Amino acid sequence: METEIKQVLLTCPATTITPIIKVVGENCNIKCDYCYYNEKNQHHSIKQIMTHDILDLFISEYLNLFGGEVDFIWHGGEPLLAGITFYRDILEIQQLYSKEHKICNAIQTNGTLINEQWVEFFKTNNFQVSISLDGIEKCHNRFRRDNAGNGTFAKVIDAVWLLRKSGIEPKILQTVTKSSIAYISENFKFFVEDLKLKNWGINIFMDVEMTNPLMKDQSLSNDDYFILYKTLFDLWLERNDPKLIIREIDDFVFGVLGKKTTTCSTSGCCTSFMTVNWDGFIIPTCDNLVPKNLHIGENIKNTHLVDILNNQKRLDFAQKINTLPSDCKECEWIPTCFNGYSYHRTKGDIMKNSYCIGQKRIFSYISEQLHEMKAIA
Repeated sequence: METEIKQVLLTCPATTITPIIKVVGENCNIKCDYCYYNEKNQHHSIKQIMTHDILDLFISEYLNLFGGEVDFIWHGGEPLLAGITFYRDILEIQQLYSKEHKICNAIQTNGTLINEQWVEFFKTNNFQVSISLDGIEKCHNRFRRDNAGNGTFAKVIDAVWLLRKSGIEPKILQTVTKSSIAYISENFKFFVEDLKLKNWGINIFMDVEMTNPLMKDQSLSNDDYFILYKTLFDLWLERNDPKLIIREIDDFVFGVLGKKTTTCSTSGCCTSFMTVNWDGFIIPTCDNLVPKNLHIGENIKNTHLVDILNNQKRLDFAQKINTLPSDCKECEWIPTCFNGYSYHRTKGDIMKNSYCIGQKRIFSYISEQLHEMKAIA
């Protein structure tokens, strides 16, 4: 009698569920004020590290469930704390269980631990490297400091140039807070003219439940949201460089043009991620949503991955995420908004995007600008 092969029940247009793997949990060598793990002790013993057995178990089950092109996102805390030997081990396990997969390894780091040895490893093994950098020094150092309170800007910039020296172009991830709204143009100029960036993405800071006293009054309002993206769109348009990609601006433009967007916050793919903790505990949400959804997680040491992902709690969570408020169904922008990023939604049985007004304004503004350009042309 043949054994039934179980398949993952997908809950959005994505064809896989991408793992965000926190190999050292919330451990980090710096202490960012806005980090959702800030209230934890992020500097305790590095014995909190994923074991070979858990890595082997997860990678083998994951590659057995999903074929073709797959992404592994190595995250933190600070994932480089695990050391280069740990990542060599990862590559050996992936090679052992890979069939006809095309595997992409991406790492999200604060950049402060990057040295020539890490650069050589990333280069040799085709790792995509993303670095957190919030803009000019005063913007970056305001919230991204080490445990002693020292800014990390200089170390991050050194890491960017060290990677570039070897031919690796790091992706930059910028967190925008209320205090940095006044520096949108200055940060754009710094990224484009000083750092010569061609690609970066933006994280909007919003303390949805207002639980972080260090970030009081730093959440963006809808007006801030519109000002941020209007200013960036205008600067991007003025630059007239087809090679310059600002992830969110690309999404807004693609959405207005009726094309497929790429980020989870505009593509309706919020349920296409899982978070894998160092101890094997898996929560089928992105890492931002983990603290609210621990109850839907299970440990791969006790439960097969397919059963964790097909658990009714996870499917109920996905249904809640995918259920649209009534006014969304009437909105012209719903095909490219899908009620926005679920982390930014208000509480309730049917959660509403807190930046709905700002998003509508920016979609309308960009639509008007593109129509004017088309008319002139």
